[in-house]
Amino acid sequence: MVIDIFMRKKADYILNLEQLLIDICISYCIGKEIDDQFIKDESINWMDLIQLASTQKVLPIVYKMLENKKFKYKVVLKYFWDIHVKRIRGAIVQAKELISSMENKNYCISKGFILSQLLYDDVYIRMFGDLDIHVSSKEMMWHCLNCVQFKMSVLL
Repeated sequence: MVIDIFMRKKADYILNLEQLLIDICISYCIGKEIDDQFIKDESINWMDLIQLASTQKVLPIVYKMLENKKFKYKVVLKYFWDIHVKRIRGAIVQAKELISSMENKNYCISKGFILSQLLYDDVYIRMFGDLDIHVSSKEMMWHCLNCVQFKMSVLL
């Protein structure tokens, strides 16, 4: 019985946190600023919200919505933002090297930071885990894989 009450409270808490995250994302999409009262709400566990935003891959949107606000956990949010930016900059360098090695062959990049730039005019607004490059031949595919494998071995 006590476990059921605890589990229900935890489920309600998670649902409220998810709804809060959805509200932040909707506000971003419609260009609405976050109210300062929201920032001062003591019931918000910012560490949980930041963790959930990262898990749901919307941390950049949360950062963009809160970057000009003053609140207790802004330093934590900025820390994760900086990691995100560093990761994307590294991916951009690697993608440029890979593309320049393809010597004007037919290829198409369909996801990742390229999509962020095309859709939102902001290369940093989306989190991504990979970069999809479509190539015109098996030869180009192996070229790309060898370049990536080399990069991975250097990183390890």
